[in-house]
Amino acid sequence: MSYARDYFEQAREAVRELQSIRSKLEGLPYRLDIGGIDYSKPTIAHGTAQSGMPAVEQAVDAESRYIKRMGELVEIINAAYDIIYGRDRKSGLLALAGYECTDALELRYLKAMSWQEVSKSMNYSARACQRFADTALDMCEAYGLAKVRDGKGVATQ
Repeated sequence: MSYARDYFEQAREAVRELQSIRSKLEGLPYRLDIGGIDYSKPTIAHGTAQSGMPAVEQAVDAESRYIKRMGELVEIINAAYDIIYGRDRKSGLLALAGYECTDALELRYLKAMSWQEVSKSMNYSARACQRFADTALDMCEAYGLAKVRDGKGVATQ
């Protein structure tokens, strides 16, 4: 496997993890089932007040961890976008390979689509979409990810 393919596979996994975290965060408030505290009759079980606060604290801690991880994942994804479109958004692989190659790469790796979904979105066969992405990855290998990202050499319009 090539280092360019590995790089974009890592970005694809970041997209999938980000999607998973977003769905967990959306469901977080609904799982707590926390009602108001009834101060009229204090209840103590096993030496601790049963206020529901531990569940709230756990949810806040989990949310904090998720948000931190989301920031890390977004950095990975944005770095991959920089390679596809260049830091100036008009160079990178777009200038080298054209729209078909960059669209196939973006849809597959940065939208985490299956090849069938990429095919449907682009109106090409799945095999053609795979060839487009392979061409883009080969160009990353040939020029190097940093040069493609920075638009050095022929990686500019």
